[in-house]
Amino acid sequence: MVYVPRADANEARKIKEIENIGYSVIDEKANPKKPDAVVVLGGLAMPKFGCAPEEVIQMIEALSGEKKPKIIGVCFMNIFERAGCSKKLKFDTMINTTLESVVT
Repeated sequence: MVYVPRADANEARKIKEIENIGYSVIDEKANPKKPDAVVVLGGLAMPKFGCAPEEVIQMIEALSGEKKPKIIGVCFMNIFERAGCSKKLKFDTMINTTLESVVT
């Protein structure tokens, strides 16, 4: 597994299982080319922290080669829809979670 921050494949890092902790991004370069699946996280759609959907599309196309990977979106509170990303990125599957806060 590989983490690519802000759709910049040059900054790709490995995701490693750390015993008794779980999975974590580590500071070791990784090769993200020819993925079977690309998981696009909702943070990429956030105005202050994200990047344009076109940048994500370009990254996926550059890394994919001949085989097209499955594109999976994971977001909260409809951020892909609100940012217009769901119209530009063709997700095979999208996981969208809605949160409700209660103060007691």
